[in-house]
Amino acid sequence: MGYGDCVLRGFQTIRRDTENMGVDMHIYRPNSIEEGEAIFSKWATTDNHGKPSLFVVTADDYEAMLVEYFSLNDLLPEGKEILLFESHNLLNIPICNFTISTYGASYLAGVTAAKCASEPPLIVWGNSSDLSTIGAIEGFMDGYHSQDSHNAITSYSMAEDWTGYIMADEAYKMMTEWSKEYGFIYPIAGGTSNGIYRYLREYPNGPYTAGYDIDASHLSSQVVGSTVKHIDKLIVDYIKQWLDSDTMPRKCVYGLDSEYVEWLLAPDYKSMYQDIVDSQYEIAIQKEMEYEEDN
Repeated sequence: MGYGDCVLRGFQTIRRDTENMGVDMHIYRPNSIEEGEAIFSKWATTDNHGKPSLFVVTADDYEAMLVEYFSLNDLLPEGKEILLFESHNLLNIPICNFTISTYGASYLAGVTAAKCASEPPLIVWGNSSDLSTIGAIEGFMDGYHSQDSHNAITSYSMAEDWTGYIMADEAYKMMTEWSKEYGFIYPIAGGTSNGIYRYLREYPNGPYTAGYDIDASHLSSQVVGSTVKHIDKLIVDYIKQWLDSDTMPRKCVYGLDSEYVEWLLAPDYKSMYQDIVDSQYEIAIQKEMEYEEDN
C-alpha cells in the first residue's frame, strides 16, 4: 500500500507491454543489503552474450555498493547499464540516475497545513538517514511558515535506517499522545504511515494528516491531501526509451513542474483549499528550483 506498489506497477506495465518482444525480466526483493549486493555482483560478472542488459536499483541504499564497484572497475561490461533511483550521484559514477524532488509538493502541503489547523504540525520522519527525504521536510516547513504561521514545527524520527518505514504499530500507539499536541501530521514514513491512518479511522476527530508517495485520501477522512510520486510512469518512460534506443537520461531531477510528482488534495477538501494551493503553485515551483540549485 505504498511506494513499492507503484514501483511494481511500473515494471509490470513494462512486462505486459513487452511480452511479445523477448524481453527477459527478473524482480528481486532482497532480505538484506548483503543479499542485494550478491545479486548485483552476479549480474555484473555474468556474460550477457551481446544482448543489452539493464540493472535497475530502486533504492539509494545501494549507492555505496555502486561506488565501490566503480572504484575497482572503470566501466561496466559492454552492453550493460545501471539505473539508480533517488540519487544525485554526487561522485559522478557512470550510471543513469534520477531524483524526484518533493520540496515543491511538500511546500504546498505546508501551505495547506497552515490553513486547516491552528495547532502546531508534526513531521513524522521514517528514516533520519534517508537524505532523499530532507527536501520534503524543508519544503513543508517553508510552505507552512510562508502563511505567517508562527507555530513551531516538530520533526520526529522513527528510526535511523530502513526499519523506520515498517513501524505502523509503533506509530499507532504514539498517535494517542501526538493527537493531544498537534493539529496536522505530515508523515514521510512509508508503511509506518498506515498506523497513523488506522488510528484516525478509529478516532476521526484527531489531527489532519497527509499521504506521501501515494494518494492516501481513501485511507482516512482526515487525509487532506497527498504528495504523490508517479514513479510508475517514470519507470515506464525510462525503460521504454532504453528498449527503443539503448539510452536513458543520465542525471535528472524531477520536481513539481514535471509530470512525476504533485500535491493532490483529497476530494472532500478541494473546495476549501484548491484556490490557495493554485495561488501558491508557481511560487512552490520557483522555491523548489532555488532549493535544488542551492543543494
